[in-house]
Amino acid sequence: MAGEHQKKLGPSELYDLSAVKRVLDDAVTGILEESGFREDTRMVDMKIALAVVAILVAVYAQFGLKDFHGQWKSVVGCVGLYCICMGLIAMIDTTYAQGSFVLLRPGARRNLRKDGAKIGMILASSCIPKYSSLYELKLKQGRNSSWISTQGNYEAWFTEDGLFLKDAFHKKVKPLADSLLAKSK
Repeated sequence: MAGEHQKKLGPSELYDLSAVKRVLDDAVTGILEESGFREDTRMVDMKIALAVVAILVAVYAQFGLKDFHGQWKSVVGCVGLYCICMGLIAMIDTTYAQGSFVLLRPGARRNLRKDGAKIGMILASSCIPKYSSLYELKLKQGRNSSWISTQGNYEAWFTEDGLFLKDAFHKKVKPLADSLLAKSK
């Protein structure tokens, strides 16, 4: 694994913060998956299902109802159902996801800490402020615990040619993940 490069960004993409953040976030997910966790996509699947229902209701209200004046109660019902679906999506984002880019659950081989306590879900959130090269990663175990974080200059994890240095990033993130797992509830 020494000297391994995971991703290459073009020279202009090194200044595209969304491209850099995507590479770093994918690497964080990979590091946590190497530790025995697996990505839980149930929340995303539920949000997609609610969005599909909302879209179908909106399409029906627009094109399925021919006489507005005769069916105004159906249109109001469609608008209400659309608002409920969008409200549920917003509630899931704010209360369950809490701004995280990935939610991980313990895999089959990793469900207890060394002290015997059960491991819950892991939330990971990150940001790169505009006009900055500072990447901040925050990890949290469960929804009610506090965030632990680390910061670093993302330019240290990329070469001038845009090659991502996975080992250098791994050395920064792995201790944070280990300290999260070692924390007692």
